[in-house]
Amino acid sequence: MRMMIERTRDSGAAIDEYLGYFQQYSEYDPFLTPVEPPNPWITDSTEYWDQEKLTENLSAKRVRRWAFSIYELLKDPAGKEHFIKFLGKEFSDENLRFWDEVQTLKTLPAKDVASRCERIWNEYLTDDATSTINIDARSLKATKEKLLKPDRWSFDDAAGHVFHLMRSDTYSRYLRSDMYKEFLAGCKKKTTKTLFIPVFSNLNLGSSSSNTGSGQQQQASSSNR
Repeated sequence: MRMMIERTRDSGAAIDEYLGYFQQYSEYDPFLTPVEPPNPWITDSTEYWDQEKLTENLSAKRVRRWAFSIYELLKDPAGKEHFIKFLGKEFSDENLRFWDEVQTLKTLPAKDVASRCERIWNEYLTDDATSTINIDARSLKATKEKLLKPDRWSFDDAAGHVFHLMRSDTYSRYLRSDMYKEFLAGCKKKTTKTLFIPVFSNLNLGSSSSNTGSGQQQQASSSNR
């Protein structure tokens, strides 16, 4: 009986989490919420996707999404660019640059991996590195051992440690910062639409109708002649 109750609680928590996720992202689902420009899934227009690549004149809707998670922030080119500026003000932008280098390393051809590993090590982890990052002793030791036979995953321990620090500390400070709040407020002002109501008071619709009617009568009389 106790096990059944615990399972029910677990299921309820999972359902609540799913519903929360659905509600959070429903605004960004083009099938549920009308989008402008047109939905690319049901039209031939790709303008909706093209706008996602822009790093200027961003919508408030897009910037709000950065607050969902650090993953949403970093997968948006404009979000990553804005976050690294914030890190630069805190003198810790090397953390994101290192993490980004490690992700790029995994996409390189095998022939380029060893030389890139050496470059990353010299730039971020040696005693005289130009952009030293602070990682724990365990991660540093594991990285040194893996670099004896360098591969695309040699820096995963160090990158995981750096990412944890950004997610648990720097990211939350970024969301609370005036830099993010002011940027979001600026986007809201740009996307505020003014309702345009046309004025027809100067149009004499009656005279237009009568003129049209008289014109039609003249054409009819001319044709009868």
